[in-house]
Amino acid sequence: MKIKKRYFLGLVVLTFLIYCVFTLIKMHSITNVLILPKKTSTYADIFSKSKSDLIKSDLTYFSKNRLPVATFNYDKNFKIIVCKFNISNKSNIEDFINLTEQPSHRAYGMVYNSILFLKHFNFELNTETKPKKCNHINLSLFGNLINKTRINGDILDYYLTLDHLSIKLNGEKDPEIFVSKKQRAMPTEILFSRKYNDLFIILMIPNTNDDVKPNSLLNLFTH
Repeated sequence: MKIKKRYFLGLVVLTFLIYCVFTLIKMHSITNVLILPKKTSTYADIFSKSKSDLIKSDLTYFSKNRLPVATFNYDKNFKIIVCKFNISNKSNIEDFINLTEQPSHRAYGMVYNSILFLKHFNFELNTETKPKKCNHINLSLFGNLINKTRINGDILDYYLTLDHLSIKLNGEKDPEIFVSKKQRAMPTEILFSRKYNDLFIILMIPNTNDDVKPNSLLNLFTH
């Protein structure tokens, strides 16, 4: 009888220890993919100083697996989202980005986190894996009337009525960023800006019922 009791107690203790180990592993995994928003002025210095009075820093999202993602309010009606990636490619920015105009989708089974307080679009980030140094980007845009503007070799800008987009790094099959409409496609602007060994991906989307006008985002870098 005592042997059975000891066996039962040992089984209970072992089960409890396994549960504790599993819980710690799960908590560690959640911590790695969690993004924590804070009010900061991260990346505020990338914009033209002449427009700084119209750009107000909002939430910045931090995680262990990626560089911060910052959001800004522009002219009270628009949201600007800024992502930063380390790059290894020194070529012309237009050669660095491979554009396709076709439907895409977020990866199934991948952990994505969302930018908060967006009215018309969903902006999702892959926080499960840590991005490697980027040597090229696959950009998929699905929408109407795509207009492209290149400023020297360091700035590339797209303006379109956006349904959804995806950004993949280094030929990977799963999107690093996925943006999709909530109800209807709306005019948006996405800009790529290279500064030294960093690539900034900046998206301007409406956060009221006002449309983004052509070159609204581009003018924040060139005027």
